[in-house]
Amino acid sequence: MNNDPRMYVLMRTDLASMNAGKGMAQSHHAAMCFTKDVMKSLNTGVALPRGLEDWEDQTSQGFGTTITLAVPSEAALIDTVDIALKFGYAANVVLDPTYPVTDGAVTHLLQVYTCGYVFVPGDSNPSFLTPFSLHP
Repeated sequence: MNNDPRMYVLMRTDLASMNAGKGMAQSHHAAMCFTKDVMKSLNTGVALPRGLEDWEDQTSQGFGTTITLAVPSEAALIDTVDIALKFGYAANVVLDPTYPVTDGAVTHLLQVYTCGYVFVPGDSNPSFLTPFSLHP
């Protein structure tokens, strides 16, 4: 079992328009969502995610191991985050309000659940993440 806390970014692989650049932007959105969720915890007196300080101490820049997993669909993304929350993990989905989808010569900006995150403390190895492989 891994003893280091980990941030898992759950990236959808069923969006044909999700090229490498968009994937990097969406991964950043997941990190910002995590940051906002942690700040909200601080402001409301809710406990911070277990293992957060150990994760931040993994590097001098204040972040630790991050692993991006390939998730095959929106339903799988939402279900996985729901399961993580039920088990008490810090987790959330990212709703991009202006995800660009091109239809011929026209680009539409749609609300799309693109990715999410699950933060896992070092003493945990959740089996609900095992169906997903590393993102290509």
